[in-house]
Amino acid sequence: GLEKFPKSTALIGFYTYLCRTAAGEAYTAKNYQDAFSFYYTAYEYNNQDVVSIKYAGHSAYNAGYFGKALECYNNALTIDASLNGELKPFMDYCKSKVN
Repeated sequence: GLEKFPKSTALIGFYTYLCRTAAGEAYTAKNYQDAFSFYYTAYEYNNQDVVSIKYAGHSAYNAGYFGKALECYNNALTIDASLNGELKPFMDYCKSKVN
């Protein structure tokens, strides 16, 4: 019975995987709004998932939601500051559109 039920961390990992898979498919299909939702949901389940929040930012960026993209990029940098060089051009563009 219950001793065979997966631990909550395993369930969260599996759900994150499902969200990221759906997000990747939506992103590839240029359905950036759905991609953003799926990537952001994966990030909400694991707030150290830098890949999901970075791609949530890219999805928001491509959908024209520059404020949301900037928020995602800032969250990504909080997790991994080494992404600064990669994300700076996107962040600069978002800032120019938001202000």
